[in-house]
Formats: sequence, C-alpha cells, structure tokens
Amino acid sequence: MFRVSFVSFFSMVLFFSLLMNCKTQMTPKKSELEFPSMMKEEVKLEFRRQCEKGEVLYAITCAKCHNVEVKRKMAIPDFSLEKLLGYDIRMENKEHSNNLTGTQVTTEELGYIISFLTYKKKNGIANAMK
Repeated sequence: MFRVSFVSFFSMVLFFSLLMNCKTQMTPKKSELEFPSMMKEEVKLEFRRQCEKGEVLYAITCAKCHNVEVKRKMAIPDFSLEKLLGYDIRMENKEHSNNLTGTQVTTEELGYIISFLTYKKKNGIANAMK
C-alpha cells in the first residue's frame, strides 16, 4: 500500500511541476528597462508606462518578424537608434505594411513601441532585419 501511495504522490508532484513549468514558459517575462540616470523619477514613471504599452504592442505586431531565436528561446533584438528613428518612414512602405499581422500600427502606438525598444535593457543581440 505504501508503494502505491508513494507512486501516486510522486506522479502528482511530477504532473504539477510540469504544469507550472509550462505556465511559466507561456507567460512572457517582462523586459528590463534602463533609463538615463539623470532622468527625473516622475519622467521615468511616465516612460515606464509608455514602455509597458510598447512591449505589449511589440509582442502583438512586431515580434513575429523581428524576434530572433537564441539558444532555443525567442529574444527581442537590440534596435539601433538610427533604425528606430527611421521606422515611421518604413511604416509607410507598402511591403512592410502588408507583412503586418492584420493590425496597422498607429503613430501613437509606434511611439510606444519605439519608447520600449529605446529603453529596453540591451542584450547584445543585433536586429537582423533591414
């Protein structure tokens, strides 16, 4: 009887640990943000709010094409300031707009995404997209 109980208990523990592992992998980890040290706290709070919106919008509209696989995990690459500043021009490009996932990004939403990508902690992964 003890052996059957132990096997049942062990099976349940294994099942719940696998379930928790799947849940944590499905929930994306929020990106760390880095703000300039001279930025005032109230300004940081506002940019943090914008970056949180931008991270969600990036996941919905941009990640499919721009994220890269690193060590079997998807990662958000670092975007150069030059690429970010010119991105509103590229959004007008029909080829790029046609590749968006059915959702067009407004100018305001693009601003949130650019804020997020500007202040996202750099990870050294280059953006391969041109």
